[in-house]
Amino acid sequence: MLGVSDKTDRMAIIIPGFLSGLILAAIIFASDVYVMLGTRADRFSFVAFIVAPVVLAAAGSVSVIIRHRKERRGPSPWSLYLTGFIGTITAISLMLALGAMTQYVPSMDPGLFPRLSFIFGYLLFCLPLVVPVSAIFAFFSLAGGVLMHGKLEPENMDGDKKRAV
Repeated sequence: MLGVSDKTDRMAIIIPGFLSGLILAAIIFASDVYVMLGTRADRFSFVAFIVAPVVLAAAGSVSVIIRHRKERRGPSPWSLYLTGFIGTITAISLMLALGAMTQYVPSMDPGLFPRLSFIFGYLLFCLPLVVPVSAIFAFFSLAGGVLMHGKLEPENMDGDKKRAV
């Protein structure tokens, strides 16, 4: 049976990861930046190089805050990295699914099964590209979590760590 600490670690990975992925996907859908043409290229660069790292760093910070609520001390780099990985892979998968749904699915034969199988097949086809990009972006979540960990447990004059309230 899993203990409370395992549940806390899973919550610290899954909740901020999916939330950051949904936020990134909403920003991408709202600004229509998934096609890099004309002025959209400027918006794409802004979202890819400024907004996405900030959102993923915030996800890493939220991950640390969730872990510290249950008196878990010490950094957990893998959970912070997985938080960013889940967030990025969620955002990219939603973006690819939307692109497939709006470009290819309307011209397909009627029926739900062929359309769903095409979308899942398209996502699996793009997976070799999505995984390395998600791995690179996950480092921003790791950096945000490590910075938040430093703020939550500052060193005092004696050199021991004390939890900030």
